[in-house]
Amino acid sequence: MKKKIIISICLIAALVSVLCSCTLPESLTNYNYSTPRPTATTPPNIEIEELEMVSVIRGNYISEEIVEGFSCTVYENGVQIDGITEENTSTAVVIPEKLLGYTVIGIGKEAFYNNTALQTVELPLSLKYIDTAAFCYCTNLEINTLPDGLVYVGSRAFNFCESIVEMDFPDGVTYIGEHVLSSTNVANIDIPLSMDYVPVGLYYNTKISDVKIPEHVTRIDASAFANCSLVEKLVITSNVIEMNDRAFAYNHNLTTIVIEEGLTALSYGVFAGCLKLESITIPESVVSVGNGSFLECDDEFVIIGKEGSRAEEFALEQKYEFIVME
Repeated sequence: MKKKIIISICLIAALVSVLCSCTLPESLTNYNYSTPRPTATTPPNIEIEELEMVSVIRGNYISEEIVEGFSCTVYENGVQIDGITEENTSTAVVIPEKLLGYTVIGIGKEAFYNNTALQTVELPLSLKYIDTAAFCYCTNLEINTLPDGLVYVGSRAFNFCESIVEMDFPDGVTYIGEHVLSSTNVANIDIPLSMDYVPVGLYYNTKISDVKIPEHVTRIDASAFANCSLVEKLVITSNVIEMNDRAFAYNHNLTTIVIEEGLTALSYGVFAGCLKLESITIPESVVSVGNGSFLECDDEFVIIGKEGSRAEEFALEQKYEFIVME
């Protein structure tokens, strides 16, 4: 019996020795802990959601056609422009209100994707939707107004359109997808009255310098104003009650933040990577400060708030300087 026990112990010791001598994979030994945390639940599939919304607008499929230099799809509610033919080399495209006897109601997914020759496009008043990535990477496209009848703008519709410096959305627009204007040179903020939030990544990596949130907006979604290097001072007005992860992350020149009463929580990474941050005023209404809210920020910045507030507790926990606000 003792002999069996001794053999078992030797085998276990040998196994432990082998395991300890193994080289761990790089993914475990070289993990970057500043990487944004995974979400607890899988986010909805945006592409499927957007397809469903567009399908409601255009109705049932009828046929695919080529007419007047356009490739298009005919649906029961109208025509969708899917692109231009190889013979259509114009840099200034005018899309008519009617084709094949049908009203033109939409620009299809990736219809003009990466068309770097395109400089201007005239959209018909009948247009109802611009689908996913319709003008993505049209780097020379200049456009700043959209038809009043528009109701839907899909994700990345104008992503990387570097020549766009201003964009106004009609008030009738009820849906703007993710990163619609990201990596453009847009410098103005415009949110339709029919929407009470700034969509995910809408102004990511743009030329926004003065962040004035419209009064009807109550929520700022993830990365909405991230990587906006021209923003130096920020005031979050009292109408904003929710800001999601990384909303203002990596604004490298942001020095001063003032949050008015109304907001209840600072989410994960909301101001991460704001390397020049000097001070932030946090109101009593903020009762939750997420881990990583100030990830990669200068540790010397000052938190200003009310005595006995969650802001003061957080400052003491993280060893930030705290100034009591009168």
